[in-house]
Amino acid sequence: MAVQGGEAVVQSKLSPELGRLVAAMAPDHEKLALAHREIDVLISTTRTVTGDDRALLDSLDVTVRTVAGNLLTARVPIDRLAELAEREVVNYVEISRPLAPEQARPSDGQSQAASEQP
Repeated sequence: MAVQGGEAVVQSKLSPELGRLVAAMAPDHEKLALAHREIDVLISTTRTVTGDDRALLDSLDVTVRTVAGNLLTARVPIDRLAELAEREVVNYVEISRPLAPEQARPSDGQSQAASEQP
């Protein structure tokens, strides 16, 4: 698999939060303990993921959860984020966050009736 080199490429493919996390990594004991933790991410890919791409992700200890076209949800070791971003198949990586449920919206007829009440 082709690897695009350079810190600028890595930073451009990571969300600002992940970029700061990777940049803060240093070889000291406290940060090494953090490095072995995993983080849930969304990965945008440059193409539909192939079997070779899945093998590459597996080699980076990436646990793919859901694939929808060129979007993946996955769990990635923090110390592998930069390596992941270097890969040609990766377009962008960001932290995965739970979505808040949408509030129920009244239908047009209900909202109009509510606005007519005194």
